[in-house]
Amino acid sequence: MKNNIEIGEAIRRGRKKKRWSQSELAEKMNVHQTHVSQWEKGKKRIYGEDLIKIAQMLDIVDELFYSNRKESTEDIPLQKFLQEQLQNFEKQLSGYGRKIEDMERKLVCSS
Repeated sequence: MKNNIEIGEAIRRGRKKKRWSQSELAEKMNVHQTHVSQWEKGKKRIYGEDLIKIAQMLDIVDELFYSNRKESTEDIPLQKFLQEQLQNFEKQLSGYGRKIEDMERKLVCSS
């Protein structure tokens, strides 16, 4: 997983490629424009579903999740992709002393 600044730069590039303002992206993400600004500056981290949603919306999934790897999202099954994202999310949660329960894991992995 990339750091805040790298994620922010990718978000900015993707947004500009789509020719969207920060306000337009914020509206599509259902957040305030200041969130988009903070993400792009690397001052605020974007997590979980929001990170995946913005990556898909801006067509930056490969850049965010696979830039250091040869494979892309088209090269691996969705199941494996979801499992990898779940593992990344678990690492983030463990920093807060939380974990994903077995039932939640089954829901995600059976999608």
